Amino acid sequence: MPGTGTLTNTGETRAGIDFPRRDIFIWVCSIILLNQLFGVVRETPSASPGQVLTDLGAVGIFQIMAWYAVFRLLASSDPAPVAQLRDFLIAVALCCLVFVPSTRMIWVAALGVVILCWLFSGGDRKLRAAGIVFAALSVQELWGRIFFDLFALPLLRAETAVVGTMLRAVRAGTEWRDNVISGPSGHGIVVYDYCSSFHNLSVAVLCWVTVRSLQDRSWQVRDFVTGCVLGMTMVLFNMTRLCLMAWDANLYHYWHDGVGVQIFDIGASTTILLMSLYGSRSAERAADALVDSGSLEPAVLRVARSHDWGLGEHRTTSGVPTLVFEAPGCSQPVFVSLRLSSFEEETIVQYAPEPGHVRRYIYFDRTWDTPDPRAAFLQRMKYALLAMFGMTEYEPSRYLLLVEAPPHCHAAETIDWRPVWSRDTLAAEQANAHATATYQ
Repeated sequence: MPGTGTLTNTGETRAGIDFPRRDIFIWVCSIILLNQLFGVVRETPSASPGQVLTDLGAVGIFQIMAWYAVFRLLASSDPAPVAQLRDFLIAVALCCLVFVPSTRMIWVAALGVVILCWLFSGGDRKLRAAGIVFAALSVQELWGRIFFDLFALPLLRAETAVVGTMLRAVRAGTEWRDNVISGPSGHGIVVYDYCSSFHNLSVAVLCWVTVRSLQDRSWQVRDFVTGCVLGMTMVLFNMTRLCLMAWDANLYHYWHDGVGVQIFDIGASTTILLMSLYGSRSAERAADALVDSGSLEPAVLRVARSHDWGLGEHRTTSGVPTLVFEAPGCSQPVFVSLRLSSFEEETIVQYAPEPGHVRRYIYFDRTWDTPDPRAAFLQRMKYALLAMFGMTEYEPSRYLLLVEAPPHCHAAETIDWRPVWSRDTLAAEQANAHATATYQ
């Protein structure tokens, strides 16, 4: 029998140890990250503490998000494809680039990883998404700046003209020439490269691409519309800041050297993050992530039965479907219903509690005796954000549980309802429903 290789599921001949190809990407990305951190530490002593904090707040947070997304997407990509000899050789060549005495070579190696992710994705959306995020990170660090340098003069002139026009509309006597703006008082500014909107635009794109790529779905037109809106928002923010700096010397020092720098960085970063999160919630994602009551009810039954609760009946109370359980050790039935976390039903429908029963509202790991819309909203936002970054086992939902139990019902007091929102529980119930439908 000639040769000792075997065929992988991708049709390639495999030799030697079984080493997943995705692990090669993870190792190369780790080496690139360590070299970037080494460069930051090496340059930190020469920078003022205020500048270091500004850079961390304005750009660093989105870079951290991007690196997290890269490693999470790589780790969750398909482990089946096995590395070949050429993969190891390419990885070694890319790693050798980072030892060239130039910080730019780090991002040259990153571009090589991006190309490999796209070439070897083979329909693996997570591997392709990791490449997209890594591409945005390298553009923000190097390739975008190179592109800007090629067209810096016309871009700066165009931005100066727009800012000058905005100022002239509210302040007569404003003049501009090339990248210089001067006012009637004699105060003026020069728009340099770092003051351009392009710098903040690349940061906004990095945030948008990171948040979008963490979702396991195909790109849609809505995603690109969101990206355009984010870009225009950042350009508007930066031009407004330039207008303020060109107004007079006091505003210039406030927004260029003073507290205004931190205000602008934090405000712009927060706005871009929130817009990215909001814009990424397409109709498809909203339907999948915000689980409806029909999906949660089987999960409620599963959790109750796991604690030996028996379903007595399924009835409608004040227009709301209610599950009636017989709980061990309880003198009377326990009533469980799904309610909107906004508590709209509590105000629209005058719902009277069962006589002698204790009412509790349960939402993930929180419990309230009375409706608390603000606390429920914070819970929903908390788990929506955690789910966005894959940091929770629960699916965000617009529904919470209303549990009404008789006094001294120990079974109702100790039951853990959190699995109702668990991905595992919901997936199991969905599989059961699909199997039942297939069998019928």
